Amino acid sequence: MAEVTIGSSLRWLLTGRAVQIAVQFIGIATLARLIAPAEFGLLALASVVTAFLQLFTDMGTASALIQRRDLENRHINAVFWFNVAIGFLLAGLLAATSPALAEWLGNERAAPVLLALSASFPLTTLVAAHAALLERESKFRELTLYTTISSVFGLAVAISLAVKGAGVFALVFQSLATASAQAIMLWRASRWRPGRPSMNGLRELIPFSGNLFLFNIVNYIHRNSDTIIIGRIFSQQDLGLYNIAYRILLFPLQNFTFAVNRALLPAYSRNQDEVTTLAAHYVSTLRGIALITAPLMAAIWATREPLIELLLGSAWARSSDVIQWLAPVGFLQSVVSTSGSVLLSRGKSSTLRTLGLVGAPFLTASFIVGIPWGIEGIAASYCLANVIWLFPVLATVMKSLDGRLGSALAAIVPPAAISIAAFACASWFATPTQSSAVSHLLSIIALGSIFFLAGTRIFLWKSVKSFLHVLPSVRLKKKR
Repeated sequence: MAEVTIGSSLRWLLTGRAVQIAVQFIGIATLARLIAPAEFGLLALASVVTAFLQLFTDMGTASALIQRRDLENRHINAVFWFNVAIGFLLAGLLAATSPALAEWLGNERAAPVLLALSASFPLTTLVAAHAALLERESKFRELTLYTTISSVFGLAVAISLAVKGAGVFALVFQSLATASAQAIMLWRASRWRPGRPSMNGLRELIPFSGNLFLFNIVNYIHRNSDTIIIGRIFSQQDLGLYNIAYRILLFPLQNFTFAVNRALLPAYSRNQDEVTTLAAHYVSTLRGIALITAPLMAAIWATREPLIELLLGSAWARSSDVIQWLAPVGFLQSVVSTSGSVLLSRGKSSTLRTLGLVGAPFLTASFIVGIPWGIEGIAASYCLANVIWLFPVLATVMKSLDGRLGSALAAIVPPAAISIAAFACASWFATPTQSSAVSHLLSIIALGSIFFLAGTRIFLWKSVKSFLHVLPSVRLKKKR
């Protein structure tokens, strides 16, 4: 029986994500110069609907396939046919209601965008079970390759259409092309083929997947309520500026944390009864995440003005004011995002559901509080809410592992403090005079990196070595 470690899984996942980050940043920089901000805002508005409907194409069933100890073919068939049926149902529903939804969103131009995006649902549902099985078997090398190829293909389609003046539809067909390429490769890669559906198999997965589905619903609401609020109260221009700032931060963050969580869930699920080992590994994982995301977010915060000028141009200058508040949010969410993998692996999907039911209203309220101060105020209020929410989430996760909140905080606070100090000093020393935006950006990054590495070597070297030692210790046995 072959074995892989979390470390080897992460190497493949992070390598692939690093390539995707590069592809995505190139895509943003290129498409932002070919497509107006208002077109990005229009897609963001339509994505509020499609992202919500996307929740119904899975309903937590894919994670149930990964987490379940004794997986049988009837469970897989149940998930496959359930998702396919839902996918075609949602596609038809969205196509039929796109005019009414566009009116509700306050922009009639959203109707054809929604109609085109409806085609994405059958594409994703057709291979949902195949992707889950590959992930359960820890075939991250193949998954990384397929995701990277499909992303590059989608970007190529978008650029070719944007050059021809397709506007928002260049972005729409980027999504469809990416989904199509990924579906073809996943279907060919998985050895499993569908058989007869089994309702009994589906019923056995409902207790786990139902709680996860409810969490995903409330999590979606709070993560998209800012888009709805800005889209309905402020201008489409403001929405585009806010959305692009959010995307710049979330691209590197989501790529990294998504990779970490994908590696943790199958490994922790197979070792869910070894609480002491998991607690030590989780604290070390938090430390490793902080050592990566804290300096990354601090660097984006310190270089926000030259970064926006270089990537997007002067038309997007106000986005830097939003980034100064969302950069800390990026770090906090990179830590909080691990809670799902830990709780699900321990079979505590009901606890995750409760966190969502409490956290979503609290975080959504922060957007409303910031409305009087514009998009900058919304971002600032959201930042404060995330600082507060960090504590109950970490306390809940550590309790599930018979650990203490103090251990988790001790893992993330020192890297964050060193990162803030390093890049704040770098920003001060690299104050622009007659230098170009490029030299200003590079000088901040260079100085900040030197300061951060020096601080890490002096204060955190033992923690770094501990992280590198603990990372490979939890193994995932691959089962057929």
